[in-house]
Parts: sequence; C-alpha cells; structure tokens
Amino acid sequence: MKASLKVAQKGSGKRRSRAEKVSRLKYIIELIKHLERKIDQVDLRTRTLMAGLREWMSFEPSYIQKGACEDDVDVEIITCV
Repeated sequence: MKASLKVAQKGSGKRRSRAEKVSRLKYIIELIKHLERKIDQVDLRTRTLMAGLREWMSFEPSYIQKGACEDDVDVEIITCV
C-alpha cells in the first residue's frame, strides 16, 4: 500500500506556472544576445588583426605550391588564382 502512495505522489508534482516559463525564455533570449555581442567583439578583433597583418599575408605562388599542391591540377588552380 505504501508503494502505491509513492507512485501517486510522484505524478502529482508541482508544475511551473506560465510566468515562470516566460521568464525562463527571457533569460535564454538575454543569454543569446550576450553571446552574440561577444561574437561580434571577436569578429571585430579578428578583422583588426587581419587588416594589420594583410601586408604580411601575401604569399608567392611558389611558396603555396610547395605546401598545398599534390598534382598538376592543383598547380593550375594556384596559377589561375
């Protein structure tokens, strides 16, 4: 008889109200907005670094061919680009 009471009590737990659910959604939305702002900051830093390093990032085709090309097709792609 005690086992059946425990099962019945288990199913009748307190449910969250609509207000609690809405505030949880608002929290999630604010968290997403915060993460998007952080991503925007990282993007800005990356763009700034790339703008400063742009002159150092120009490689000769022969340098790229040594590391990336495996056959004649890859060499032709590099020469076209």
